Amino acid sequence: KLLMLVTTATTPSFDSPTGDRMTGRLPSEGAPFPREVLIRTQQLAIAYKIVPGAVSVGVGGAVVLAFGLSRGVPTKSALMWLVAIFAVTLVSWCICYWHKRSAPGPGENQVWVVRLIVTVFAMGLAWGSAGIVLFDDDSGRQLLLAFALLMVSLSGVAGGSIYFPFVVAFNTPVLAPIIARMALVADQDHLLIAAGIFLI
Repeated sequence: KLLMLVTTATTPSFDSPTGDRMTGRLPSEGAPFPREVLIRTQQLAIAYKIVPGAVSVGVGGAVVLAFGLSRGVPTKSALMWLVAIFAVTLVSWCICYWHKRSAPGPGENQVWVVRLIVTVFAMGLAWGSAGIVLFDDDSGRQLLLAFALLMVSLSGVAGGSIYFPFVVAFNTPVLAPIIARMALVADQDHLLIAAGIFLI
């Protein structure tokens, strides 16, 4: 009886919803996961590897942007925005490290997709808030801010191209505030800039 208990405790079970992580097989039936599920698993693995480096570069860009726009906005506002960027970056690192340590199988794709979408959406919100927090009355700094956020958005397109929902989750909160803020100025130049950003 003791031998049976030890054997049962140490033998991996394939009756779990995730099936065999190493072979990508469905539980109990021994059938492989559909090809699109395995492809999604690889896409997720690549995305979770890309995010830490991308957000790390973004921190440097955020510092430069806050410094460049600091003459037109309160120092406290710029610092609070940087704190938000740092906080979301730290959370992103933690989520990606969690994924690496967990080594999830194909059966866990959906939960990790949701986690990454929430993560990139939060990062997009932090960046997009610059369109409100760092927006001042100087047209030159307004253009610099709009250009910087547009570049951030384009980098999100490049990084998230392996799975389109990541692009939407990041770019929507990045660009929506600056587009709205430009449109609210309501002169011809700002309306053209807002329309150009929207179309891009």
